[in-house]
Order: sequence, then C-alpha cells, then structure tokens
Amino acid sequence: MPRTAAAPATPRRPLPQGVPDETTRLLCAAAHRYEWFAEAVIKEYLVEQVGSVPPSPGLDSTAVLRDAVAARARHRVRNTVVLALLIALAVLDPLVVLLWTALALAGRKLLATRPRLVNAAELLAVIAVLALLGSVVSLKALTGIGLPMGDSTWWPSLAIAIALLGLLVGETWLVRTFLRRRFRSDNFVADHTAAASAVERRLRGFGLRRYRGQLERFAAADEHSEAAARCADVVVHRGETPFVGAGYVLPTQTVPIALRPAAGRKEPPEEIGVRELYDRIRAEIVPTRTARRSDGRIDAVVHREQLLVPVDDLMHERGTWPGDQVLGDLDEPPVRHLPIKVVRDVEAEQIEWARYYSCLRRESWKRNLVTSSYLHLHKHNRMLRIEVTHCVLPPVREWLTETDRVLRLGDGPLISGSVELLRLPLTVPARVRSVARSLRPRKLRTRGIDADRYGAGGSLREGVSHGSEETHFFKIHDATGQVRSMHNEIFAVIIDHLEERGYDVSELGNRAATMIENHTMNINNSTFVNSDITNGAVNPQPAKPAPTPAPTPTPAPSGT
Repeated sequence: MPRTAAAPATPRRPLPQGVPDETTRLLCAAAHRYEWFAEAVIKEYLVEQVGSVPPSPGLDSTAVLRDAVAARARHRVRNTVVLALLIALAVLDPLVVLLWTALALAGRKLLATRPRLVNAAELLAVIAVLALLGSVVSLKALTGIGLPMGDSTWWPSLAIAIALLGLLVGETWLVRTFLRRRFRSDNFVADHTAAASAVERRLRGFGLRRYRGQLERFAAADEHSEAAARCADVVVHRGETPFVGAGYVLPTQTVPIALRPAAGRKEPPEEIGVRELYDRIRAEIVPTRTARRSDGRIDAVVHREQLLVPVDDLMHERGTWPGDQVLGDLDEPPVRHLPIKVVRDVEAEQIEWARYYSCLRRESWKRNLVTSSYLHLHKHNRMLRIEVTHCVLPPVREWLTETDRVLRLGDGPLISGSVELLRLPLTVPARVRSVARSLRPRKLRTRGIDADRYGAGGSLREGVSHGSEETHFFKIHDATGQVRSMHNEIFAVIIDHLEERGYDVSELGNRAATMIENHTMNINNSTFVNSDITNGAVNPQPAKPAPTPAPTPTPAPSGT
C-alpha cells in the first residue's frame, strides 16, 4: 500500500485562501528567535523516522518544522565561525581570552538580575565590551605574549575581536529585521517557496535537504493536504489517550438507548444503521462551502473520519487484518491515511483494538483555539450506544505571543550583540555541542522491537498550549460555547433521525440536555493538560485530565 511519505516535494498550502493562521506565524518566528526551541522540535518530530505523525489541528506543523530546520542550520554555521574566530584569538592573545572569561563570569549574575537593573547591566555590558577591545591592544603591545612569541603586533587580534562583535550584532540585526518585515500578520506566508522575497526563500529554505523526506511525510499527513482529501486518518498513538493532538480531553459522554417504537405508532419503525446516522450528522453539521462572517473571519467545521489504534495492540495484531494495512514493514512508519472504504470496513466489523471515530472540529481565534468532538456509535440488537468525547486545544503560551512586541520595543542589535560578546566564553560548550552533536533517534530501551517508536505522542501544537487557569476569559467562554453548540447539534440530528424512523426519543433528549449542563462544560475548574516544550526540552504527554501543573517558566531570549 502506498505510504504518505511519497508526497510531492512542494505540497499546496493546507488552508483555504483567506483563513488567518496566527499560531503558525508565531511558532515559525519562535524557531528563528530561540535556538533551543528549533533544536527541541527537530529532535522530537523529525529525527525518529518510523514514528507516526501526530495530528496537528490549529497549526501548520510542517511550516514550523521547516523554519526550525533552517534556523538550526543557520545557527550551526554561525557557531562554527564564532568558534573558529575565538580559537584564533586564543592563540594570538591567550591573556585577553583569560581576562574575557573572568569578566564574563563576573557579569553573569548581574545580567540576570531583577528587571530594574537590566538596563544598567546592559549599559555596563557595552562598556565592558569597549574595555575588552581596548585590552586587546594594550596587553598585546605591552606583553607581547602570544604567537609568534615576542611579537607585539596588535592589529590581527583587534580585527578578530571586532569581527566577532560584528558577526553577533549583524546576525541579531538580520534576524530581527527579517522577522519584523516578513513575519507580520498581514504578509506572513507559511509556505516559504511562495514568498515574494528571494531573501526570505533562502533564509527559510536553508538546510532543508537533510530532512526533506520527513518534512514531506509531515506535509502529507496534514488533514488539509491533498493526500488526506480522499482518505481517512489513521492515528497510531502511544500513551493513555487516543485523541492525540486534540488537547484537553473532557469526560466522555456515553448514552445507551433502547430502540423502542414511538408511543402511538402502529407500524414497526424503520431499520437504521450506524453508517447512515454518521452520514446524516456529517451532512447537516458540516457546511458544503466555507462561510465568511461579516467581520471577515472564517466559520467552518472540519470533518475527518479517523481510525485510532494503540501502538501496543498494533504490534500484537501486526500481520492480521487490518494490522497489515496499518504497519506492514517495521523499517517504515505506520500509514497515516487509508482509503475511506477500508476504515469503514473496520468500523463495520467492530474490531475492538482499532476504534473508528467521526471527528468534527472547529478552529477559531485565528486557529488559536480549537475544539474537537469525537463521535462513536455502536448498534447491537435493539440497543444504540452513543459516545461523544469533546476536546479543547487551548491558545499558545504568552512567550510566543510576545514576538511582535519584542521586535519593536526590545534592545537594539548593538546592545544585544555586546551582551552576547561579553558572554561568549560561557557559551563555548553549548556552541561546540551545536556544531558537533548529531541528532539521533531515541535509543531502544530493550533488545528487539520498541513499540513506542511507532506511536505518536503529543503534537507540537499541544506542546506550546496554555493551561485553563492561564487562558483568556473570552477564549474560555468561546470554547464553552463551541463545545455546547456541537454537543447539541450532534444530539439534535440523532434525535431527528430516530424520530423520523419511528423511534421513541424522549429519554435521549432529556439525557443529552442533562449531560451538557452537568458534566461536559466543567472547563474552568479543570486544566488543559498537554505536552510541554520548555527550556529546550520536549516532553510530550498524552492529553488527559490531571491536577494543575506548575507554571511553565518563560524562556530567556537568546541574542536574536
């Protein structure tokens, strides 16, 4: 069976024209601003070549990963040049480098003190850099220590020090100017190949060849891609919850009802099947065309048929149908899409370890708030069981939304470059690791097959999401309204369908109304639990209800 890795090299933009994509813009900018962030997402999502691609609603994850790869490649080139210049200066002027290191150690705590001292500390950093450049001249002229021995020529050392300062200031200026001009809300383009600027195409396309196959696999796995248009999604997950990428999972509402004839009906009711009920719900809830609201926003519901498969069960059932359809070769990842007919056959056979869901998803706030509703129907004899699971994907964290403000009100390139030059000796170990370290797949914990390698964990979009205690009031309100609306719409269609076929629906209407009021809407008192990408570490966890976690520390911005 063809796998989604065989995607076109340049897939089309996944969203319809005119749909604002603020989350993708902010995360692409973060990949260029924070070196640790770019390396973290590459290590988690691109290094392992046999892992299932997690669904990523509310985000064009391929665009973010492309920018992360380009940013890391640029960082490695910069670090290589910086280390080469620093080694040359250490050979020419070892005393200057020792003095420099002592100065960096002395100012390390000063630059990280309270906000009221930050401006003074940065001013001292500029003064210290000027003193450092002066020491290059004086120490070399007075002592003559260095290579060649006894030579008091000072200008090569001064040229290297100025080159280091120019490199750090120049890269800071380049990145900030690039982000300010090309990452605005009104002109950002997720697909860099469609950018009008040649500089933008080169910067955002730098170094992509190494991960080209993985990036194409992510692009083909997107639910808006052409590869997904005619297929159903297959989500092979690890962890406790199957709803990967959907964010916080509200309690599942299960309603078993007896299919009894309506009161006063003489003829027997019509026979119904779950497939016609699925199709009726999709036809009445999902619009046939994208509707644009009066304020310019897009109002649409995305529908996806999904097969959710636990990776442990898949490894046990591999070689049997439908396991052989999902994972045929252990050297390749599980398929991300299957023909709709195949997935519906799995649903019709009611295979326990491969569960079929009809997913209805709504994105709002420029894709910064996503609600998903997973519907599963099961009919046995004269009983119909309805399972509805609502999920909420909260907005991204505040340190990502500061991009626009920081670029306009932050320190200038000269101050930032001076601070980076002063700290340079302390950053040598990290720069060496950046240049020399090769990102490798996670090691096998045991000999043989590690099933977790094939399963998807948390998505990139989940990893940068808020908890509910931090979310804006209006977004919480909108999430509540969207979940309530979808819940009511689903049950309204089911009630209408059963009533038209001659079944008693009085019990179902009462239970649906009670559930939505007493259980589903308890969002404010819970926490949106998701992956956490903090301080350079990615630790995806399945979305599930849990106690409120400790707040995520805001990462300190790098020189860019």
